[in-house]
Amino acid sequence: MRLYTLTGAARVDDPQGTFLANPDGSFDFPNEVSDRLHSFHANGMKAWETDAERKVRLIAVEQERLRDPATMLAAMEKMGANQSALTAALAAALGVKMPDSADATPPAPTAPAEPAAVEPPSASAPRRRGRAAAGTASTPAE
Repeated sequence: MRLYTLTGAARVDDPQGTFLANPDGSFDFPNEVSDRLHSFHANGMKAWETDAERKVRLIAVEQERLRDPATMLAAMEKMGANQSALTAALAAALGVKMPDSADATPPAPTAPAEPAAVEPPSASAPRRRGRAAAGTASTPAE
């Protein structure tokens, strides 16, 4: 089972072998070792967490961080800056010329187009009703 250390360990020496941390800080242990380590606590705090526990913890940390209005504003500004850079990179990759923000003038508003006139059907047009009009044969009722 994959476990993540909460103590910063980079190596675990165990009777079943020596385990080195993966690049993301996780360890891949046999089930016996992971079960034992997962229940281990140091100073009343968990020392190891599973993948699911780690995701829940990181989401809670991020939500708490974004509750601060200044942090939320900074995150929104960063997303806006990243959007502009992404749009420019995509336009360059596609060979599309993007207008400079200083030279760009917004298009003038246009008046809405008037709806096209619809003529009513002529009186001489045959009217169709029900299934018989759709080309299906019907038998007269007896």
